[in-house]
Amino acid sequence: MRRARKLEELFRLILAGAGGEGIYALAAAAGRPYRRVHDQVRRLAAAGRVRLETERHGSRIRIRVAAAQPSAPPALQLNRAWSRPSGGVDAQTAIALVLARPTFDDLLGCCIGYGMDRVRAIFEMGIATMQLDPKAAAESGRMLSNIEIGQARASRAH
Repeated sequence: MRRARKLEELFRLILAGAGGEGIYALAAAAGRPYRRVHDQVRRLAAAGRVRLETERHGSRIRIRVAAAQPSAPPALQLNRAWSRPSGGVDAQTAIALVLARPTFDDLLGCCIGYGMDRVRAIFEMGIATMQLDPKAAAESGRMLSNIEIGQARASRAH
């Protein structure tokens, strides 16, 4: 839980423009060690939340960090927000609706579209605030674990 909070704090700094001068400047703005910030930036990039731009300055390389442009929300197989078909819902609500009535394909689409860390954080918040039905929580938790295992296996294969 602490790791997710640190990751979100770092993402907020990136949204504020702190990553424009590179990861060293981002680490200084966060007041944290470069190596940890670098690892977390790589995780955010793998989740599609940030984009990395490499610049060469002589023999040195600077990696600029910027928030990724929001993409279209994932297409879900089951419309859970049927009362608002034209207005749509924000990402947090869409994820919460999928977690409340999960199907594997829709949950996988949310993990790919919004990032595993974000889906996991909303899942844990739903459990902590008891807004998620226990049966749905058990089913969503099992599916999230399987998605994480699949992502870990896929990353080791490359």
